[in-house]
Amino acid sequence: MSVLYGIDGCRGGWLVARVVEGNEPGLRPEFFIRTNLQPIFAEADKKRAEGRAKRLAVLAGEGMKLSLEDICQQRILLGRHLAQVDDLIDAAACVLTVKRIGNRQHVCFPAAVCKDSRKLRMEIVS
Repeated sequence: MSVLYGIDGCRGGWLVARVVEGNEPGLRPEFFIRTNLQPIFAEADKKRAEGRAKRLAVLAGEGMKLSLEDICQQRILLGRHLAQVDDLIDAAACVLTVKRIGNRQHVCFPAAVCKDSRKLRMEIVS
């Protein structure tokens, strides 16, 4: 049983309203949705310099100005074995999403509520 399956199996009632999942490998939904559904990173691997630069530019455009040096410094403070640079950039994207949720400026995709067989919402929040 995967960790996410285990968590989903326990979710219900009060917990459903409090858990927002953000486990999307590769392309970040936060970036994808905010760029008019254009896959701007399809040609740029997030583990390469070009892909990192594009993601940092999107973050800067959203008000989170981070340099690659900032990210690398945080990685050293955390412990290099605990996080990769692309993971920290993804975490920054999630911070922006949480901020938008808190300010009620987020959007959900799809706009219509979809639920799975356990009545859990199936959506990407950006």
